[in-house]
Amino acid sequence: MISAYLISCSLPAVSYHVMRCRGKEIALLLQEFSHLSCSTYDRKGDMLLIIICCMPFLFSISVTATSIMTKDTEQFTYGYDVGSTPLKTFVLGLKFFLYFLLHPTLNNLFALLYCTICMRCRALIRDLKAEVMQYQLESFNVSKQFDILRQKEKLDSILDRTESIFSLSSFLIIITNILSCSSILGTTLLGADLQLHVVTQWLFYTIGVFGCLLTVFWVAGGISIELKEFKDAYYNKACARMLKSGIPEEPRMERWVLDKPDFVLTGYGIFSYTRNTLLAMVGALLTYTILVVNK
Repeated sequence: MISAYLISCSLPAVSYHVMRCRGKEIALLLQEFSHLSCSTYDRKGDMLLIIICCMPFLFSISVTATSIMTKDTEQFTYGYDVGSTPLKTFVLGLKFFLYFLLHPTLNNLFALLYCTICMRCRALIRDLKAEVMQYQLESFNVSKQFDILRQKEKLDSILDRTESIFSLSSFLIIITNILSCSSILGTTLLGADLQLHVVTQWLFYTIGVFGCLLTVFWVAGGISIELKEFKDAYYNKACARMLKSGIPEEPRMERWVLDKPDFVLTGYGIFSYTRNTLLAMVGALLTYTILVVNK
């Protein structure tokens, strides 16, 4: 359990390096989003950003307060007596702040960037589906369908670039969270005599880690669902127009949408970001953690 925790603390540094190497590509992708009009909800992202940035301060205050109440406070300062209580409080607060800033805060910020881009992609898909739905059957002619396909091609290009840029970094984010979840579950299942400051730490880590894991799979997994709904809307509209016109020879442009394989974001090609995968991963995590603990 300790090794899993130590590895999970070091992986955010690797994720940062990967993100930095892709910095120019990320900037170009964000710039392209700024030129497209889509119904995104930036307020949600702003609220999540504020919460993530406040978590290290709340963690530091809570854990420091519970740690000061213990008799042996030198265990938190590596055996050194730092002197007076105010100085000891400052040292412990700074230590816990930096710990939580490295993990899971840094990891959560990377996940927030990834989820923000995924939400913008989902908004583009919803807008394109709404455009298809608003057309009357008579006006949904070949030129309109061609315009929809052209917009869909731009959207596919954005999705492919998102997969290329964030495939490895998102994989590291998920692995970091899985190792942290394993460490938390293992400590809980071992039934150790946990003190108040340890319980406080695990509570904050549980919120940060499980929240990040759930959000990434839920948001990224929603892209495949939105694409399926767009395909259904396009097919239904094109099929209804053909049946109403009574011209079976009318160009069936919907095949360019339907024949393309379903797009799913992945973590370095190892696992797919679908909401079903989240349930399978939680089950596997519980199973393997119990097996390791019982050895």
